[in-house]
Amino acid sequence: MRAATDYYEKVIIVVDAHGHRPAAVNKQVAQHIPVQRRKSVCIVVLDHEIEEWICFSLGLRIQGSPYRTMKQRMGYKKHRLPSYAEKLNIATLDKYPSFKLFLDALK
Repeated sequence: MRAATDYYEKVIIVVDAHGHRPAAVNKQVAQHIPVQRRKSVCIVVLDHEIEEWICFSLGLRIQGSPYRTMKQRMGYKKHRLPSYAEKLNIATLDKYPSFKLFLDALK
């Protein structure tokens, strides 16, 4: 973390909460960031996992976990995650709370 904050003006950490309370996960992650570097680090906590952005963007109703939903409905496999980036509907995702936080962190 120190090396990243020395080299970059801003560091964005995106972390899966896997159904745990996002505030608690944020606190867990923040404790690993040196106090003097916290202003340059933004933590974005997803309620479950990154696949929730894909599900929301594609209009898939999540049953269980987003990963399982995609696996059951689309034959999704984790190693294919990067290929879904081009399929994201940013206008739709702009309404999703954790994605909004991510966009704000990029600004």
